[in-house]
Amino acid sequence: MRLMVSDKRISELVELTTLAADDEFVVVDADANGTKRVTYDTLATEVREETTTLNLGDSTAISSLGADSWRLDASASSSGLLTSWERVDEPTSNYIGSGITHSSGTFNVPNTGIWLILGQFYIQVRDDSGDALAEVQLRVDGNEAARVNLTDTGGGNDIRSHTFMQFLGELTPSNDLTFEAFSVTSGLIIGGGASNFTSLVFIRLGDA
Repeated sequence: MRLMVSDKRISELVELTTLAADDEFVVVDADANGTKRVTYDTLATEVREETTTLNLGDSTAISSLGADSWRLDASASSSGLLTSWERVDEPTSNYIGSGITHSSGTFNVPNTGIWLILGQFYIQVRDDSGDALAEVQLRVDGNEAARVNLTDTGGGNDIRSHTFMQFLGELTPSNDLTFEAFSVTSGLIIGGGASNFTSLVFIRLGDA
């Protein structure tokens, strides 16, 4: 079907309820002092291409966004890989895109880009016999990328504190992200299924 210039009044034209790929629209080209036609499929493609890439002015672009949040749903009382994670599931919680995947303590991002990872770790230590230390490391493919720790140097009492971690860098879906506890001998990495005591936020900021 072609949409041509009509000499009928607008009220007399038949309403168009569906569009086919080869339907055509008339376009007035002021520079050429004439008219042209464009198909619905071509016009729709141009609109999609303009809205899927956002240029930031310095050759960087955002082709897709992503955000997700997870929490440790059970406390860890010994050193090793932190495995007991769940996606935050409060009534108002949500995520953007396909979300971060997790299996047995290993996280993977859904697509390549510059990712910001923010971690909050609620750590408890107790110095029953000498200095006490508990540490958590973010490891990318087994290599340390960020760390937080808490030390108790005296008093014999429990010390609890939130410590904060941040990572900014390029990640791909093939990168394995793990959070591992070290030197946990008389302490805890505190978690819980009803509160974000220890939690993670993953945000895709843009293309690499």
